[in-house]
Parts: sequence; structure tokens; C-alpha cells
Amino acid sequence: MRKFRFAMVAAVAASVSLLLSACGSGSASGGGGASASSGSGEKIVVGLSNSNVDSVWRPQMLKDFEAEAKKLESNGVISDYIIQNADGTAAVQAQQIQTMVNQGVNVLLIDAASADALNGVVDSAIARGVTVVSFDNPITSEKSVNLYQDEQKISAETAEQLATIIGGKGTVVMMNGTAGAPLSDAREKLAEAVFAKYPDITVIKEYADWNGATAKQKMATVLANNKDIAAVWTQGSMAPSIASAFEDEGLPLPPIVGDGLGGFLETWAQLRDENGYQTVGIVVSPAIVLDALWAGVKLHQGWTMKEREPILSHELITNDNLDSYLKLGTPAGSHVDVPIVAEQELYDNYMTAP
Repeated sequence: MRKFRFAMVAAVAASVSLLLSACGSGSASGGGGASASSGSGEKIVVGLSNSNVDSVWRPQMLKDFEAEAKKLESNGVISDYIIQNADGTAAVQAQQIQTMVNQGVNVLLIDAASADALNGVVDSAIARGVTVVSFDNPITSEKSVNLYQDEQKISAETAEQLATIIGGKGTVVMMNGTAGAPLSDAREKLAEAVFAKYPDITVIKEYADWNGATAKQKMATVLANNKDIAAVWTQGSMAPSIASAFEDEGLPLPPIVGDGLGGFLETWAQLRDENGYQTVGIVVSPAIVLDALWAGVKLHQGWTMKEREPILSHELITNDNLDSYLKLGTPAGSHVDVPIVAEQELYDNYMTAP
């Protein structure tokens, strides 16, 4: 069996601490530019409330946000920005949100630890004139704008494609995110409903917190007891680590849902070209934070959303279009990093100017 190298993923994971030192374990500010204002002349201060930094995806999302926030600040669109990273609990995240509001944040972006536990502090912030946009793990407040990814495609369609590839039979490992996290629970439910339609598919469920090292450990434990795995369905950020668990056991790679991670895409293409390997993937880009940022600023300037809870579209990765993603040159261990919806498309198709 050919050996494939996934070591770069570990290197990327190790760099998380360096990135977080740039963002700040508590907060990071972009400094002040006095010209940025809303339509009423109010200076725009953007806050990003991030629930955790446990996966490769989150630090990349933070980096995307800070790079774009600096551009907006330099161009006079915003006057300042603040980043707060919580510890994965809604209680700490709620406290941090309140602190940011007290510091003068008036555009608040939230990647939530809980779907509903933050609604109280969010509704209070909105009552004080703060524009709130949640994304990735959106909240359920009826007053905030909540950007949803196309979970039907991310979860159900990838599961359906996977079931088709394996002929509707065999043992499928579901490598989920964090039990209780709204995004993880929603994706798990959608995929599980698909597999339930196939009586000859047996499901083994694991939870790895979107963490590559944890996913590899969980997969190794499964393989120690059952090496006959037909496929692995994942929620994101874990495909290369799962693949390395099969490599360590000397086992051929089964179809694994790819998640737009550099390194795995190259392995997928190599196996496809060598022996017809087939799987399915989807780009769940950290740059969705840019859609939230662009929308939040425009909303505070008087724009409106055509829908308060829009669903942003995605594209499945298949053997047919895989090469187009390879051309992006995504580094090993990093996600394909393009916004879910391009900036002008967001304004044209999802928003209305004042």
C-alpha cells in the first residue's frame, strides 16, 4: 500500500497557539480610525465572539476576519474591532459579549457555543442598538440576523452520496463534532436520517470536537475492534487525520467525506488517478465569517436582509470537479478559503440597500 503523508496537518495544528497569540486569548483590537461611521455618523466598532478554538477551522476563521477587518479599518469603513475567544461554554461567551457591548461594539458577529443560551444577552444588546449577525453555529434569537449554511447539502447530500458509493451496505463511522453544539447536532441528525433509510448500513457514532488529533484517536479505537469499515462520514476538519489512522493500520482508504482540506484533496486525487478511488466532499469555508462581517457592517449602515435567516449555498466536491479545487493550492491542513457567497453576490442577492 502506498504511504501518504499527513504530517503537515499536525504542523498546522501546532501553529494554532501562535495564531491565538496574535488574536489574544482574551481580546484583540485593530486600533482606531476615527473616520469610520454608520449612516447616522456613529463610529462602527465590530466585535467577533468566537465560542472556541478547538479545530483547525476556527483559527483560520479568526485570521480571515482580522485580515478583512484591518482592510475595512484602513479604508475608513470601521473604526475598530475586537475579538473574544471563549472556552466552549455559553456562560463565558455571554459574559464576553456583554463586555464587548460595554466597550462600545455596535456590530457583533457570533459563532455560538449554544443555539439558545445566548439569546438573552443578544436581545439585550440589540435593544441597545447593536447589530447582531450569527454564523457557522447560529443562534435562535428572533431579533438577530442568522446566517445558515446549507446543512441539507453539507450533511444529508454528502451522506446520500456516500451511501451510493458503498452500494448501500457496510459499516459507516460518523465522526461528529461536539455533542450538544447546535451545528454538530443538526448535521448529525440530517446524516443519520439518510443512513437510516439503508437497512444494510450499520452506523458507529463518534464525537471528536472537530479536532484532528481526537478524530484520529477515535478512529484508531474503532479500527482496533473492527477493520471492516465501508466509509467514514465526517463533519469537517478531520478527514486527513482519519485517513492517517487507516494508514497506520495498513488498511486501504475507504470513502471519507472530504471537507476542503489541503492535503486530503491531493491524496484523493492521487488515489482517484491510480485506482478510481471515489468519495464526496464539500467546502465549509472559514471565510463565511467575511459574509457575516460584510452583512453586519451594511446592516448597521441601514441596509436590510431580504431574509433574516438566509441559507448560503454550497457546492459538493466530486471526482469530476476535484481538479478545480486543487488549482487553488490550499496548504496541507488548511481549508479551501473562499467566502460561501462572494461580497457583491451577498449585496445583490441577499440584501437591500437603503
